Amino acid sequence: MVLFTDPLSPQEHVTLAGSYLAEGRADLAEKEYKAASWKDKRCVPGWAGLGNLAFDRQDWKRARKYYKKSPAGGLPGTRA
Repeated sequence: MVLFTDPLSPQEHVTLAGSYLAEGRADLAEKEYKAASWKDKRCVPGWAGLGNLAFDRQDWKRARKYYKKSPAGGLPGTRA
């Protein structure tokens, strides 16, 4: 049995997501924000990033869901 251990910290996932966004790769950025939020449920930048991506796609329901999951209520760094 092989177990996968993610070597990146939540902050490193968020940083990588930002790099992907700068390259126009929102699909890969979303995966990194999800990884950050999965590793640390209190990762505000991860939840805010997911909310911002959903907001940019005009998926208001999902954006609100992600913003609400953030321990800070999703306000810092959000587009809402």
